[in-house]
Amino acid sequence: MPEGRLESAVHRVEENPVYQYLLVIGITLLAAAIRFVNLGEWSFWIDEIFTINRARAHTDIVTVITQWWRTPPSVVLTDWALEVFGTSEWSARLVAALIGIITLPIIFYLCKKLFNPWVGLGAAFLLAVAPWHIFWSQNARFYTSLMVFYFIASVAMFLFIERGQFRYLVIFGFFFLFALAERFLAVAFVPVLIAYLLALWVLPFEKPTGLTRKSIVLLALPAIAFAALELYNFISTGSTRLGSSLATFWGHPIDSPLRIAILIVFNIGIPLVILALLSGVLVFREKNRTALFFLLNALIPTILFVVASQFFFVVDRYTFIALPSWIILAAYGIHAISLRYGSQGLFVSLALIAVLLADAGGANLLYFNINHGNRPEWKRAFAFVAERMEDGDQVVSSVPEVGNYYMDQSVKALGGIDPDGLEASDDRVWFVLDSENSWFSPIKYQWVAEHADLVEFFYLRVRETMNIQVLFYSADYEKP
Repeated sequence: MPEGRLESAVHRVEENPVYQYLLVIGITLLAAAIRFVNLGEWSFWIDEIFTINRARAHTDIVTVITQWWRTPPSVVLTDWALEVFGTSEWSARLVAALIGIITLPIIFYLCKKLFNPWVGLGAAFLLAVAPWHIFWSQNARFYTSLMVFYFIASVAMFLFIERGQFRYLVIFGFFFLFALAERFLAVAFVPVLIAYLLALWVLPFEKPTGLTRKSIVLLALPAIAFAALELYNFISTGSTRLGSSLATFWGHPIDSPLRIAILIVFNIGIPLVILALLSGVLVFREKNRTALFFLLNALIPTILFVVASQFFFVVDRYTFIALPSWIILAAYGIHAISLRYGSQGLFVSLALIAVLLADAGGANLLYFNINHGNRPEWKRAFAFVAERMEDGDQVVSSVPEVGNYYMDQSVKALGGIDPDGLEASDDRVWFVLDSENSWFSPIKYQWVAEHADLVEFFYLRVRETMNIQVLFYSADYEKP
């Protein structure tokens, strides 16, 4: 397209909301098409089985009303999906996929209000093809719902600080409670808010008109409400939700902070992280409060969980809530370049989008064509056993809950086997063991490795070693 025609097209889209919404619809349909590809084909993994069990057990109306802070909206919706469509990989993941899809127009609309239509369109498009978002949109887990509730709540709080209007504080409270109900990880927004208020006080940015004494008093209301709720929990149960959550994860670090940080950057996308951080330079040059807020909303949760990984059980996916902020920063930087350098900047912006698209496209090709949705192939492994086992054979797994779903018989846990008893019997046993969970029972895993025959191996080409081994044991079988 000639340079003049390209600039003309850009201006038409910027000035005409009809074109903007047509593009958003197209981006959303693209996202939907991607997220429904093989939605019901990928194997369940252990956490998805937990979601199904929780949906079946914790969504009666009494529980929802009396324990609303413990009943994630995504679990309630998943229970409805299972009731309507039956239990399957597709129905269990339907809610996560739909919420992931709906997130795109939400991000466009809010970014259009906070920045301009092009930042909104860029953020929506980058999220549509983001490998990390696609992955969690195809998982029967709470991460897409947690992310969108957290994002809406954080934007509402920003607008309250900007404009001082009470309705934004109400919106924040509503969606923040939903986010907390999904997972207490949403509390990571508290240090983000504190950091932003301190930055407004210290940095030479123009102060928002909504930040008055009245708004500061109102700002304290959610903190007071949370403290009152925690006090009520302590009086009635002897514990607080914050204390219980921290106690659950305290003292169980599973990875080094450096490796957690590397995994986070890998999941977001190295080019996108670099571009977002470079966009942070523009934040200070242009003294843009909105971009400053998203910079802190990207960095603070990431840094917080990386540091916490020294003391707590932390995995990289806990920082998924920050993904929209990273993407918005990248979109903001791309648009700023197009404005600063005219027609040349427009072509540079298109080149940057092409780089981000190529990086995401490569990861998505691996995800769909080679890595089976980036999850262990439990379905194939148990199908392999089911086709070859005889009546009376036992099945043992490092993740028996998944085996119970895919097998017609009860699957025993690896930690529950009795090696001496097996050696003294004539039982035939199939072991379906993965590289992630088998080492929770290291002695018994070692016994299986020494006495059973490896008959099949399912390997996953991801950033870390991940595989499933199918082994067969019989007392009268002698390994070579």
